[in-house]
Amino acid sequence: MVAGRVTSIQDRDRRGDAIGLTILMAIFLFGVRPGWAQEAAVESEQPQQEVADFSGRWSTTYGVLELTQQGDSARGTYSYGGGSSIEGRVNGNRLQFRYREPIATGEGWFEMATDGQSFAGQWREDGASSWYAWTGTRFTPPIPTDAATGMSGLFDTTYGRLRLFRSGEEVVGSYSFQGGSSIEGRMEGNRLVFRYTEPTAAGEGWFEMAPDGSMFEGAWRADGTDHWSSWVGERVQPVQGIMWLVVLEAPWELSLAENEYSFGEMLRAYFERYPHVRVRHRRFYDLEDFRRATSALAFLAEPVALLVAGHGQGGQLMSEGERIPPDEIGRALAKAPNVFVVHFSSCEMMTGTAPEEIKAQLPEGRSVAISGYATSVDWSASALLEFFYLDLVLGRGMQPGVAAHAVLRDLAFAGDQTDVYSPLGAAQFRFVE
Repeated sequence: MVAGRVTSIQDRDRRGDAIGLTILMAIFLFGVRPGWAQEAAVESEQPQQEVADFSGRWSTTYGVLELTQQGDSARGTYSYGGGSSIEGRVNGNRLQFRYREPIATGEGWFEMATDGQSFAGQWREDGASSWYAWTGTRFTPPIPTDAATGMSGLFDTTYGRLRLFRSGEEVVGSYSFQGGSSIEGRMEGNRLVFRYTEPTAAGEGWFEMAPDGSMFEGAWRADGTDHWSSWVGERVQPVQGIMWLVVLEAPWELSLAENEYSFGEMLRAYFERYPHVRVRHRRFYDLEDFRRATSALAFLAEPVALLVAGHGQGGQLMSEGERIPPDEIGRALAKAPNVFVVHFSSCEMMTGTAPEEIKAQLPEGRSVAISGYATSVDWSASALLEFFYLDLVLGRGMQPGVAAHAVLRDLAFAGDQTDVYSPLGAAQFRFVE
């Protein structure tokens, strides 16, 4: 014990008597009510400061940041450096943290905005004196534009995935059975009565939706038969946060003498490192192949970024010598409501009225961002630009228009003019919404 701090029981008793007498005198002289001490103690307590909620997925300066929070404790991972972690505590609207990367560690802080949708902060590496900005916004991927209720939407069914579109009482759709089949019908109360067409058969049928819209039951029969068979389906709900990169690629080689190469394989290797991005790569060789490949887009539930790679000329895709005009591209996209951005990794696809011809085929009110080049672009220039552009959209969660602005701002060769000594030339990158 510290010297001079020991007191006797009698001393404490005498002090207690004196305090009690003082309280009684205060009540008598000033009319202080009994219980004032307890009330004063309550009033003196400071209200607890609310703790901001940093949990969720964030698009940040250093990639996608996933945070979980329990009380005032927060931890998570972010994509920078191929995988890094963060751990800290929240005090009010500030998260004070330590970070760990494959080759560095350090400290930092984030402060939440009042609406809870963004933060601003700083970081510095251990042993360093300089601080650097680290900002983020809540990751909000695009939402597919088709209705997710009633006789519209995406379903897992007896005969593969089925995508239905309803307009008034009319319903059309496609399903994956036998490589691609279609439905066309009309609502009669709660029942859809339809005709179906498959590559080797046709017939009729009906669906009735459950009251909560989660599933349907129905039946079908082939033309010329009396036998009805069951056809049931369950609505597919998009997985929150998941996005798709689908690459449709035509052959680049013009003869067997040329070495084979694939841009899609490079994109797959790069973007599969993101846990929230699913990558698919398909080839097409002519118009029918292109239609078949794009029809599969309708059977994905989550938002899709579509990249079309191959030779282009004068606003038309080229594959094995066959031309695919922009209106055909638009008709294919009209059946895939979850595609939110299309980039043409092809020469001259943004020349003339090609973008407008594509958009003219889309349903009224449908918005798709379209980007590409208005000239014959250098292979290296397109690769540099597209990795950057797609990383901003898929990796950092930027809206395509914001990402396109960053491309034109940060890449000197992306616009219509560049340095005369540049080996890349001007890419003439174009973006329309």
